[in-house]
Amino acid sequence: MDSALLTTMMTQMGLTMDDVRGFQAQSEWGMTPHRKPPVINLMLPSDKLQEKIKEYKAWFEEDRQLPPEPAPNMPRIALLMNQFRLRMNQEKSQSLEVLIHTMIVGFAKHCSKTPIELLKRIHLSAMSVRKTHVGQYLLCRVITLCVHMISIEIIAEDPNGAAFNISIYNFPTAFDCPSDYLDQLFPVGTTIAIREPTFKIATQSLYPFVRVDSPTDVVFVEPHNQMFDVSRWSTGPRVPTSLPFPATTEGWKARGNAFFKAAQWLPAALAYSYGIALDKDAIVLYLNRSEAYLRLKFYSGALADVQCVLSVPGISDAFRGKALAREGKAEYARGNYQDAERKFNAWSQIHPDDKEIPAWIIRCQQRTRESRTGEYDWARLFKLSLTDPHLDDVADYQGPIEVRQVQGRGGGRGVVATRDIKVGELLLVSKPFVSIYEQDLRAGGHTVAINLLTSRTESRTQRATVSHAIQKIYGNPELHALVFNLYAGPDYPPPPLSYPPIIPRALIPVDLLSPNVDIDVAQLEVIYSKNNFAPFSFRPETFSITGGVQSTIDKAGPAMYLLPSLFNHACAGNAIWYCIGDIMLIRATEAISAGDEITMPRVTDLAYESYEERAVSLQNHMPNGCDCWLCKENLKDTQETRTRRHKLAGELQIQKGGSQVKLRSLEKQLAATYSSSRGPVRPLMTAIQHAMADNSSTPGEAVTQYKRALQSLGVVLLDKSAGTPPASTNSPGLPIVTDRVPFAEKFIEPIIIIIKMVSGFLGLRDEKTASSWLKAALWILDMTIGGGKDFFMAFMGPALHRLDMKAFAQRVL
Repeated sequence: MDSALLTTMMTQMGLTMDDVRGFQAQSEWGMTPHRKPPVINLMLPSDKLQEKIKEYKAWFEEDRQLPPEPAPNMPRIALLMNQFRLRMNQEKSQSLEVLIHTMIVGFAKHCSKTPIELLKRIHLSAMSVRKTHVGQYLLCRVITLCVHMISIEIIAEDPNGAAFNISIYNFPTAFDCPSDYLDQLFPVGTTIAIREPTFKIATQSLYPFVRVDSPTDVVFVEPHNQMFDVSRWSTGPRVPTSLPFPATTEGWKARGNAFFKAAQWLPAALAYSYGIALDKDAIVLYLNRSEAYLRLKFYSGALADVQCVLSVPGISDAFRGKALAREGKAEYARGNYQDAERKFNAWSQIHPDDKEIPAWIIRCQQRTRESRTGEYDWARLFKLSLTDPHLDDVADYQGPIEVRQVQGRGGGRGVVATRDIKVGELLLVSKPFVSIYEQDLRAGGHTVAINLLTSRTESRTQRATVSHAIQKIYGNPELHALVFNLYAGPDYPPPPLSYPPIIPRALIPVDLLSPNVDIDVAQLEVIYSKNNFAPFSFRPETFSITGGVQSTIDKAGPAMYLLPSLFNHACAGNAIWYCIGDIMLIRATEAISAGDEITMPRVTDLAYESYEERAVSLQNHMPNGCDCWLCKENLKDTQETRTRRHKLAGELQIQKGGSQVKLRSLEKQLAATYSSSRGPVRPLMTAIQHAMADNSSTPGEAVTQYKRALQSLGVVLLDKSAGTPPASTNSPGLPIVTDRVPFAEKFIEPIIIIIKMVSGFLGLRDEKTASSWLKAALWILDMTIGGGKDFFMAFMGPALHRLDMKAFAQRVL
């Protein structure tokens, strides 16, 4: 590290070279666990990793049962030196491509729900390790630069001068931020109060630390706050290395504006909040903070601020115009499109020449129409998703469904039909509450979490999803009930039988200095573990006749959805969900009668997992197992034959390019694993029949095998060769029965098979049959996604072009 930078950093952290030399001569001592936790090597095989996680959970429970004890002496210089080393090492490692951090999640954590005004102050000397100090708060101030590990690492002192470590987790905007950003968020000299602090023993260092899991337990104390009497500090009124804090609203405004220009939205909003604390009538600070809140997606906070501005009599047209514009944008983002349109119209009366207004009004009208009719331009949205999976400019839609009490389900409720529903009918379109993709996060970091709730590891994007959910609630307090009314398992009170909860019209202001919402992170982690999805982003389809599918989906990012979480799981449900970008749409896969429950598969790969594998996958969603028809069909086979079947399925991956003789032999062995009493749906048979069709020597032979593959997915054929009479409910001109969407792991599988069949019929110069089958492929896609011909051509265009069928499709569809 550059010597000048090193000297600057030491000065900022309140250290001298004498401190360094003195510390090196000391023998470090502190406090260690009575028994160190087991080391978990993430490179272990899955079964060994599970054993280590069980060992860690046992250690954690044993340590949790130990009584509280006094903290050891924590030399100030030792804490400062350790922080200096961490910060220095972090500065050095910025050039590394990957920094790997491991964290433990899914254990009990405290969240204070008592207003700080009702708590009593405690000093560090009165605190005990392994204890949450309920009914009390800890006043402290930052005495050196922060370090960003998984948490925000702070060295603070209490008014008596006792120094200690603080680890703050889940703080808004800080998930993967650089440490120098924290220098603006928690600058040296910042005074905070921690509600009901937990003092924990360290497992990887010498000294215990105060752990804060919920950001709502952190209260920022402005310099002139009378409640806390912040003037009495044994080490002096100011931390020696701190810069003076502004003493006027103008000073805080200037600091906030500087942060805003640097695109540091939360530090800017904090600065404006400090200024507002000095002068509750500083309208310009509310206005400025509202814009910072919009950038943070704290839409409720922005709305509350601009409504405060608009309530002031006699404000200028300039202030009124800005407030109306921001009010409209906040209402739009909250999904209140008609309210937003009214605000934009009012804005246009003040600024009739503003060219931005008509576009906003049109967008409001489009979203209102989407939310009322369920009519979307799926082809356009699909093309947009290829650039960015986050599709914010879409309205939610709720079709003929509602949440009702359903016996025997987790949470005691489910989604039911309010009227008769047709196959393919759109039931729901939902934007995610939070969705995170790898490209959303800062490059160069890698976090792996070990979840004690699920006994599984979690990726950086999964942890970021939880962190961003906390951030969203922090800035939009009225959303708290929408999330915390989701099912959280048997260890929490059962949720209300109806959903969504009634949200009060009155806004909850967002005060960054003292949050107006309590976020229980432990409960939120459980809610996430039981209600998360992985919204795959589809790409245009491309494949060859003899080759496999080539990456039609991007790697999924984890996401939380609200109303979709109320659909109970069935491996073979009567509805299915897919995503365009991160927009989830749910359609009926068969006719549903009024009052019937609507279910859908909540996890992927169920069609091709064994019954036993599905049962393990579903433990988090359905502890008692799934009772859908597919699971009942699987139980008709013995466990021995089910095991044999999936062993043969593994061999298929090796044999796909082999001879027809070997494939036929494998098909015969696989067929023998199915009970004669089973129905026609046998997904694993589809895979081998598809491979046999791909390896066929003639178009006619290939078509025959493709038809058999479709029948194994439950497709009922209507052509004469299948010997099946037409059904009265069938769509005219289609060669398949259309009373339900074919059962498949992904809708694309039967479509791919049909497209290959169409190519075969064209090879046989049978355009009429080819046309009817192509229309069948369009029907399947339309029943699962929608969008008609436009979406079909956008999605299947590359594959059709590769097979020299695009012009034919354009002509006949």
